[in-house]
Amino acid sequence: RHLSEPDHQFRLACDGALIVGYAKLSKPWLPEGTFGAKARQLSQLYTVQQVRGSGVARALMDWTIDTARAGGAD
Repeated sequence: RHLSEPDHQFRLACDGALIVGYAKLSKPWLPEGTFGAKARQLSQLYTVQQVRGSGVARALMDWTIDTARAGGAD
């Protein structure tokens, strides 16, 4: 459902044809007043066990931060 919603952005990490991780960047879903007007939220970041320690999660986190900042998040 969220793949088609503009409030969410996704980044997949693949090893060939296999998805080995993903990150989901969203508009905040926390209660009003707990975040600023330009906030973005890392909603999910997952990797499969086999790639842990390989830098996949770091790459997904870097994408999340870069994408949020490029979209005007503070």
